[in-house]
Amino acid sequence: MKRKKEESILIPLNHSEKIGKIIKLKLAGFTLVEVIVSITIVVLIFLAIYSLITQSLKIAQENKFKMSAIMIANQKMERLHNLPYNSLGTTAGIPNGPIPDNETVSDSRGNFNVNTVIQFIDDPFDGTLGGSPNDLLSTDYKAARIRVSWTGFFGFRQVTTFSYLAPRGMETNPGGGTLVVTVFDASGQPVNLVNVNVKNNLLAPAINADYQTATSGIVVIPGAPQSIEGYEITVSKTGYSTSSTTARTAGNPNPTQVNATVLDDQKTEISFAIDLLSTLRIKTINQNLPQNWIINTDSSGENQTNARLTIDNSGNTYVVWQDYRNGSAGKIYAQKYNSSKVAQWSGDQVIGSANNQILPDILVDNNNAALYIAWNDNSNGNQDSYLVKLAAANGNDLWGGTKKIDTAADPADQTKPRLALSGNDLIVVWQDDRNGNNDIYALKYHNDHSIAWNEFRVNSDVGATEQTNPAVGTDLSGNAYFAWTDERNGNQDVYWAKFNSSGVRVWSGDLLANTASAANQFSPNIALDSLNKIYLTWADERNADQDVFAQSYNASGTPLWASDQRINSDTGSTTQNSPTIAINSADVIFIAWTDERNGNQDIYAQKLDTAGNKLWATDVRVNINADDSSQSIPDLTINPLTDKPVATWQDDRNNNLDIFATEFDSYGTATNIPNLPLVVTGAKRIGENPIIYKFTKNVTTDGSGLVIMNNLEWDSYLIATGTAATYTIIMAEPPLPVNLAPNSTLDVILYVNN
Repeated sequence: MKRKKEESILIPLNHSEKIGKIIKLKLAGFTLVEVIVSITIVVLIFLAIYSLITQSLKIAQENKFKMSAIMIANQKMERLHNLPYNSLGTTAGIPNGPIPDNETVSDSRGNFNVNTVIQFIDDPFDGTLGGSPNDLLSTDYKAARIRVSWTGFFGFRQVTTFSYLAPRGMETNPGGGTLVVTVFDASGQPVNLVNVNVKNNLLAPAINADYQTATSGIVVIPGAPQSIEGYEITVSKTGYSTSSTTARTAGNPNPTQVNATVLDDQKTEISFAIDLLSTLRIKTINQNLPQNWIINTDSSGENQTNARLTIDNSGNTYVVWQDYRNGSAGKIYAQKYNSSKVAQWSGDQVIGSANNQILPDILVDNNNAALYIAWNDNSNGNQDSYLVKLAAANGNDLWGGTKKIDTAADPADQTKPRLALSGNDLIVVWQDDRNGNNDIYALKYHNDHSIAWNEFRVNSDVGATEQTNPAVGTDLSGNAYFAWTDERNGNQDVYWAKFNSSGVRVWSGDLLANTASAANQFSPNIALDSLNKIYLTWADERNADQDVFAQSYNASGTPLWASDQRINSDTGSTTQNSPTIAINSADVIFIAWTDERNGNQDIYAQKLDTAGNKLWATDVRVNINADDSSQSIPDLTINPLTDKPVATWQDDRNNNLDIFATEFDSYGTATNIPNLPLVVTGAKRIGENPIIYKFTKNVTTDGSGLVIMNNLEWDSYLIATGTAATYTIIMAEPPLPVNLAPNSTLDVILYVNN
C-alpha cells in the first residue's frame, strides 16, 4: 500500500513572532474592557473622595458663617441690653427708637442681613387690656427678637436670638393703645407664622414694622401710638393669599376693611382670612346644546311650579303647571306649543275655577284628540282630586266642566292624582287618607266619563303605615302597573302591583321593587317598552346620599337586570332625586332628575338600552344657563316626530320660578374656541360704595381654548367674555360664579356661541 505523503503548514517567521506575543499578552495582562472598567472604578472612587472633601469644606465654611451670625446677633442684643429702657425701639416699629429695623452687616466672611423686632408685652399676670382683670397699662415690658440671615453654600440660613427687656423700676406708660391682629384660614382655623406688616405714614416718625403670628394666629402690639385710620396692615405667607386694610380715598371712599384706628388706652382688634393658593383652569368650547324655552307667558314675576307635559302625534306640546300670578291662592294653568315652539292658545289657559289648585298632571289622547288634566284642591274644605277633559285643538271643555274624582270617601283627602291611558279609557291613581293613613286608590273612566272600574285600594297592605306618591303605566294588553312609596317595613321602599284590564289584581300581593335594605327608596316613576317590559326608577339612599336608581322587570314582576342600577354618574355625596322616565319607539330609555352636584339644583339626564347599559359617557345637563340658579322637579316624555325626549321643569333663572322646557340629546362633538378674551372677577371686595372688587383680571384662552390661572385666592369667581369677544357664554360647568376652594384646582368649561 502506498503511504500517504504528510503535509505541513509553513508559517512565516514574522507572523509566528506576532502570534507568540499575542499569546504572551493574553496570558500576562488584561483585556481592553477590563482596563476600562478598572479605570472607571478608580475615577469613581476619586470623585467620591473629592465630593466628600468638597462637602466637608462647605460644611466647615457654613459653620464659620453661622458662628459669625451668632456673634453679630449677640453683639446686637448686648447693645440693646446697654440702652436705656425708653430708647429700646426700632426706627419704624412700635415702640419707636434708634435701632434699625433692617440693616446689612459685613465681615470677612460676607454680608449678613439683620432684622430687629422690639415690641411691648402685655403680661397676663396682672391682667390684659380689655380682659379680666382689665390692665389699663398694657405695656408691662418689652421683648426683642434679632434675626441674622445669610445665603451660603446651602442656600438661605438664619439664626435668631430673643430676650425680654424690663424697666429698672416701675412699669412706665408710653401712651398709645393695643393693636391685636388675628389671622385665620377659610375654615376659621388660626394660621401661624404669618408675616404681619404694619405701616403708618401719618405718624412721625413713620411706622413700617413686621411681626409674625403665633400658633394662635394672633399678634398683639401694645403701645401703638394713637392714630385715626392710620394703620395699614398687610398679612401674607408664602403659598397663601394676601389680605390687607385699605386707605379711605376719593376713589374708594368706603373701604370694606378700612385702615385701623388706635386710640390711647384702647384695644383695637382686626382680623384677616387667608389660605393656600389655588389654580383655575378655564376651557372654552362650542357644542350643539339643547334650546330651552319658557312655557308660561306671565310677566308678573310670580311663581309657576310643578309642571307636567305631554306631546301629541303632530308634535304639539301641552304643559300644565301650578301658577301664582293672581296671588297666593294658586291655580292650574296650561299652554299649547306647536312643533316650532310657538304658543297656540291666546294666553295661558286657566284650568278650573277653584283656588289653591296644586300638583297637576296631563295626558293627551291621540285617538280622540283630547287632553286630560288632573289636580287636587281644597274647594270643598278638604283636599279632593279633580279632572277635566279638553279639546286638544283649542282647549275647549269636553265634559261640561270640572269633574271631581268619584269616590265614596268625600270627607277624606285625595291628593297627587296621576293619569294613564288604557286604550280609549283613562286610569286615575291617587293617594287617599280615608283609613287614617295614606293608601293608594285607583279607578278607570271611559272617555265619556262613565266609570269602567269603581275605585279600589291598590296596595294590599292593610296596616296603618303610609303609602304615597303613586305612579301608573299600562301595557298594550290593557294591564295597569301601579308603583308607590311604601313604609310598611319601617323605612321607605318602592312597592308595585299589577291589575288586568278588568281591574282584577294579577299578582297575589304587592311586590318590593327595590333591593331590600334599611335605606329609603321613594318617589317612583314608571314606563313600559314595546315588548311590555316595565321600567321603574326612584330616588334611593342606599349610598348614604340620594341617588337615582332603576330596574327592569318582566310582566311577572321579576327583575331582568342583575341588580338595581344607579343612573346618575356622579358618585359624590350630593343629592339626585325626583326621577322621571320615558321610552321612545326604539325602546331607548331616558331618565331625568333633579341634581345638586354643582351646588345648586340642575336637571340632568341619562340614556340607557334595555339591558341597563348607559349610552352616554356622562350625564347630560338639560337646563342650559350659565348662572347658578335652580332648576328642579322635571317631567319627561317623547316627541313622536323626532323620537327624542322632551323635558319640562320649574326654573328660577329669572329670579322667580318659571316653567321651562326643551328637547334634548347628547351634545355632540365639542369644538375648542381659541383666543377668546375673558374677564375673571372675584366676589371679595375692597370697597362698598361704590363696589370695588379685590380681584379682576383680563385673560385670553390659548390656541386650544384653554387658560390656566395660577396662584388665585380662594373665592367665588364670575367669568364673562371681554368687550372684544364675538362669543357669548350660554352655559358653564360648574355654573357661574364658580367657587374655588383653597389649595385646589378647578376645571371650568364655558359653552359659548356666536
